[in-house]
Amino acid sequence: MNKDPYIDPNNSMYPDQDLEDVDDDSWQISYLDIITIVLGFLIILLSFSDFTDQNLFSVSGLFKADVEETRFVTTPINKIKKQMDIALIDEVADDKIEIKRELNDLVIRLKSDELYLSGSATINTESLNLLDEVIKAIQKNAYNDFKIEVEGHTDNTPISTSAFPSNWELSTARATNVVKYFKGMGIDASRLKASGYADSQPLVPNEDPQGNPIAKNKAKNRRVDIRLYYGAQAEAEPNTMLANVSTQILTNCQFSVQIGGFESLNNSINIVQSAENLSDLSFDIYSNNTLFSIRTKADSSLSRTLENYEALSAFYSRDQMGLIHQCYQDPSQTPSPVEYQVQLASFINQSYANRYIRELKDQYEIDAMIEPDSSWPYKVVAGPYKEHWRANDKIQEFKDKGITKNIFLRDVPNSASDYYFDFQLQLKRTQNLNQIQVTADRISSTSGLDVHIKEFEDGVYYAVSDTLSNWTQTTELFSTVQKDNSSLSPVIYLIEEQ
Repeated sequence: MNKDPYIDPNNSMYPDQDLEDVDDDSWQISYLDIITIVLGFLIILLSFSDFTDQNLFSVSGLFKADVEETRFVTTPINKIKKQMDIALIDEVADDKIEIKRELNDLVIRLKSDELYLSGSATINTESLNLLDEVIKAIQKNAYNDFKIEVEGHTDNTPISTSAFPSNWELSTARATNVVKYFKGMGIDASRLKASGYADSQPLVPNEDPQGNPIAKNKAKNRRVDIRLYYGAQAEAEPNTMLANVSTQILTNCQFSVQIGGFESLNNSINIVQSAENLSDLSFDIYSNNTLFSIRTKADSSLSRTLENYEALSAFYSRDQMGLIHQCYQDPSQTPSPVEYQVQLASFINQSYANRYIRELKDQYEIDAMIEPDSSWPYKVVAGPYKEHWRANDKIQEFKDKGITKNIFLRDVPNSASDYYFDFQLQLKRTQNLNQIQVTADRISSTSGLDVHIKEFEDGVYYAVSDTLSNWTQTTELFSTVQKDNSSLSPVIYLIEEQ
């Protein structure tokens, strides 16, 4: 019977060999190694011993950015980009321009080949319409305090003419002519700047490793960048306390906790009923014509809403929850919850619909009507009802009276609102202003993350991240903060806008 070679010394995988003589003083080496390790460990412990809430750890690794890599400033670039994306949607779709954010700037990128003939700085007449659309988008933007730098870029093909001795002169002239056109179309000259970079800032290599030109790369590098940015007065000064922190006091706000969004109204109502049973909180359903948003009742107190958030986190994952901010300068513009109606039938003929409405009244004492503004088919509905539970009670009441066929709950079409979300992370909350300023400045200065201090109600301060426009990016940052630092308790803010 074979024995296991790993445990049978007579059948070992390793050959027998004589052991070296042991030096009687060899223990001293191990002893000194242990002492060195223990001493190093004590030094590390000592370095952490003075950590308090006001002396946070370095978060340079937490946000995956070194402090020297980039610093953000407080600007509305995300909001400007959103408006530019909408205003220039056709031009982007036609691949005539590209809009992208670069750190604190917004770049509108045009292909030089669309604007100029080779070796020329004169704008093609047929390209003026494209520039006009960009100018209109800039002029109609809600923000008009940003500056505009037009940058000319070429490929590395040399040029030497009487007008342009090199690509430096060509790129500068091209940028200058665009600036002149902008000024002539009403853009204030104080906002404009022209810069030529020749081939010094290629987006992609002009040549392959063997030195052969790459035509499509050269075409990509020949470009005009229209850079929207804020001036130096907004830039953070290094080593200055609270350099990246802006304090904001927001009013006319109401808050709620969102626990999910669904395409189906019936699914949303089922989730609401489950959530109300679990938490003893009341919920509303909102709609932006895309998703139904399930939220707690709106409250003017952020502190109370955060208490609801903590209570609901026992039942729902925090990275899927959000804290809705409805802060509208005109409170009358604040979206309201959807209203409900019970659809009882639909008819292709209006007279049939009217006859059924009379029948419902005469036989069942049910008040119904043709849905307002509806055309064929003609929908017979009851309601509207403001609460989902009242609408469900009505359905049950109608069924008890014998009306069971083709009856269902729906939302009133005009009760939805067109809104969308930006996102932020709440990083800390406290009543100590000095403490939260130190925390915000430390995070800002060590991570490059733009941090704001907001005061929603007297005496309570919130340190929040810069505005984000992407849900995936927000949840990834949330997970990173939550995992890497137990002293921060992140909460996802959903900043509702119209």
